[in-house]
Amino acid sequence: MNSFFKKLFFVSFVIASLNTGQLFSMGESSKDILTTSPYLLGHIFSYLPMDRGQFKQLSHVSRVWYDVLQRPEYSSLSISLADRHDLTPAILATLPPSTQSLELGCSDIDDIGLGVVARTCPNLQALSLSWCNQPTDAAIVALAAGCPQLQKIDLFWCKQLTDAAIVALATNCPNLQKVNIYRCDQLTDAAIVALATGCPNLQAIDLTMCYKITDVAIVALATGCPNLQKVYLGWCNLLTDEAIVALATGCPNLQAIDLAMCNQLTNAAISALAADCSRLQKVDLYGCNRLTDAAIVALANGRPHLQTIDLSWCNQLTDAAIVALAIHCSELKKVYLGWCNLLTDEAIVALAKHCPELKKVYLGWCNLLTDEAIVALATGCPHLQAIDLGLCGLLTDAAIEALAARCPQLQKVNLSGCNRLTDAAIEALAARCPQLQKVNLSECNRLTDAAIIALAAHCHNLQDVMAHYCPWITEAGIASFHATRRANGLPVCSIKK
Repeated sequence: MNSFFKKLFFVSFVIASLNTGQLFSMGESSKDILTTSPYLLGHIFSYLPMDRGQFKQLSHVSRVWYDVLQRPEYSSLSISLADRHDLTPAILATLPPSTQSLELGCSDIDDIGLGVVARTCPNLQALSLSWCNQPTDAAIVALAAGCPQLQKIDLFWCKQLTDAAIVALATNCPNLQKVNIYRCDQLTDAAIVALATGCPNLQAIDLTMCYKITDVAIVALATGCPNLQKVYLGWCNLLTDEAIVALATGCPNLQAIDLAMCNQLTNAAISALAADCSRLQKVDLYGCNRLTDAAIVALANGRPHLQTIDLSWCNQLTDAAIVALAIHCSELKKVYLGWCNLLTDEAIVALAKHCPELKKVYLGWCNLLTDEAIVALATGCPHLQAIDLGLCGLLTDAAIEALAARCPQLQKVNLSGCNRLTDAAIEALAARCPQLQKVNLSECNRLTDAAIIALAAHCHNLQDVMAHYCPWITEAGIASFHATRRANGLPVCSIKK
């Protein structure tokens, strides 16, 4: 008898045992014991260490079994206790042993509670402890010992943890595939080397703001975890080209890499990614200000599926880099070019011509851009949902009116510091872009109350309006803004002056 049918036999046996008196009293005409109390069935099922497929098989036994097994705890084996501040050991002890996924983010869970989880949920495969600042190494060591089937763990901002916690996970949980240790800034190379050695099936790791990590850790990952697809190394500013070259060589299936503010990197690192990682879809190079056009041109070639790129603060880049991206990466959906202040209209016109699926474009502080660039973008990219034009001081109403006319899906617009704009531009946005949620008009010093009242009247989903340093927007205008929302039965919207 295989293990599944042993479990099925066990369920039947327990139900029969618990209902013997009832069965004898009802005689042979009684209903089948397998269609007994849903409550009783649920209680028994919770103690069976079965996966989703096995629960699905059990659901075919009878209608009552089917109904019980449609409950979330059996159909998904996933439980969320996020944001809870009443997680006593007694509550945690009621978790079903069959639990495979547990969300505890932003809760008050502590070492004692996690010790209970470790004993109660031996089949746990996914655990989130993001923003839980009480757990220490002792809790993670207990979890690693009690939950050896873990495949995914989120320790975002668990700042008390040291290498000991991660070494325990690496030692006891060899099936780990996704690890988030964002801002666990006490960790050193030793923790990452242990993961690389003990967890060869890692597919995603987030080391953002793990400031002590050096090339040693990344080279170990590149050697030990060839299946890595997503690697986040933002603000790990001790890293050099050596780390990224090793990663590119050892992990050719990379799909996403975040190197934000890794400002020791040069063109050599990006050229290695370009040469070896043809599946890249998302690249974050924010603040890598040593890079030149050559690196981005190399990256663009052979990357037809690139969808997101952040080149903000890469302030040596010129139009040549962006034109290459536009020509070779026509599937781009998100482009971040803030503070690339050498760019001219030529770069943005190329994006508009070759990348029609763009949804988010960030051009803040690209202060050489004129209306020509934005009119082209509006014409070529009608699916735009978010655009940042902060401090693009040469823009006039014509640019914004083009966006309003051709991009009705706009939800977020930053026009701060565009001080040539008048009320006519904002009134056009309000009338033609009803999905607007967030608008920044700060330092648009020609705008008057008429601009914000138009937004209040037409944009039903509006959530936030920034209007700092707009001298002609008055307290009376803000009062009219709120009154207009109320009169139209619209939700309250924040407006900051």
